[in-house]
Amino acid sequence: MELNLIAAVTKDWGIGANGGMLCSLPEDMAFFRTMTAGAIVIMGRATLEALPDARPLKGRNNIVLSRNPEYTCAGACVVHSAAQALRAAADIAVERIAAGESMPQVYVIGGGQVYRQLLPYCTGAWITRMELQMPAESFCPDLDAEPGWQLTHTGESLVSTKEGVPFRICRYTNTQPLAAL
Repeated sequence: MELNLIAAVTKDWGIGANGGMLCSLPEDMAFFRTMTAGAIVIMGRATLEALPDARPLKGRNNIVLSRNPEYTCAGACVVHSAAQALRAAADIAVERIAAGESMPQVYVIGGGQVYRQLLPYCTGAWITRMELQMPAESFCPDLDAEPGWQLTHTGESLVSTKEGVPFRICRYTNTQPLAAL
């Protein structure tokens, strides 16, 4: 099972503040929807609660990490550790393969704590690098500074039609991923 991280970050790798995203680019959201459609997504409770109506993403298997053992969420598998998240993703993948599907993609979609916990297990990352600086409370690990991570593709420079923010979609590869299970 391959695990990938997907995030939109500012110049200093900021991803969120005040319980929400720093900036939402329609082009990045379309890229996110395309990449994660039909996938297994792993997120933290706060990321789930920042989604529209605080509901799991449609058309995906949602795994939510929460430290609260009483936390529940209809339509999502709630787990309480990174190891449980990896096990749940593997179990879902096995079930889907047994049902005749191909191996599903697995994406870590946030927030900052979940990115840090699962980063060693990720084989790659899709990062939308926004040419923007904003005050942030939550950060994605800086993959340019992380040992074992290499920038392997830099997309063309684009400008968001709604926000006017320049951005690029970049691919990073982990040369030393830990086995997920």
